[in-house]
Amino acid sequence: MNVSVVIPTLNAQKTIAAVLLRLRQEDVKDIIIIDSSSDDNTQKIANAFTDRVYVIKRANFNHGLTRNLALDMAKFNIVVFLTQDAILCKDSIAKLIRNFDQKDVAIVYGRQLPHKNADAFSKHLRYFNYPNYSIKKTFDKKDVYGVKLAFNSNSFSAYKKDVVQSLGGFPKLDFGEDVYMAAKVLLSGWAVYYDSKACVYHSHNYSLKEEFERYLAVGKFYKSQNWITQTFGKTTKEGLNYITDQFSFIAKSGRFELLPQFLLKDVLKFFAYKIA
Repeated sequence: MNVSVVIPTLNAQKTIAAVLLRLRQEDVKDIIIIDSSSDDNTQKIANAFTDRVYVIKRANFNHGLTRNLALDMAKFNIVVFLTQDAILCKDSIAKLIRNFDQKDVAIVYGRQLPHKNADAFSKHLRYFNYPNYSIKKTFDKKDVYGVKLAFNSNSFSAYKKDVVQSLGGFPKLDFGEDVYMAAKVLLSGWAVYYDSKACVYHSHNYSLKEEFERYLAVGKFYKSQNWITQTFGKTTKEGLNYITDQFSFIAKSGRFELLPQFLLKDVLKFFAYKIA
């Protein structure tokens, strides 16, 4: 398969073999591992699957710039980014990249399903962000989707390398480089496609501290890149949609005992976002 797959890693020995086994099953011809000086057996495991394992200093990793480095290394124009714990469903790479048959599509991202051990909060977040239907997003739909139009995730996302590089590549960002690039692509007249049939199992059960730190990063990103909300719409509407959907999720599951915990996390995330 003429596609380059890029996986940044750090101490990934628990999951990286499963990720790479799925890539081998799809006959991916170019697998690039960029490892941030792992302390465990990540590099040893990765070397058993690909001869393209590159080690960088941990302090030099950056979500945007490291992916630019990977783009320069990629042998093919279609580049898929995966995270080290995103386990592919069957034939998901093939399903993802088939969408580039639509000539105006520059980015495709797939569906993320919760792991079996995912808690209720993690499950809801995945169901909210990754519906069971596909969407073709173009700039003329910004009044319909608002800031969600630029949603994208490099946990499982494919790009046309030449388009990304023509737009200046990923910026130096510690968070949100995927959303940034989706916004740039849409503004340039290209389309972003969400394919619900191409999926990975990927979720995290965040503690309150981790939720706080994550939304602190989200807030910092949108403040530093305020052109995104000025162009596509404020995040407030999306936040309200998320809370409304939570109530629906709780009602459908019948687990009303979770309501106080959901509300606590919502307040914590809102506070973190605002003080960023």
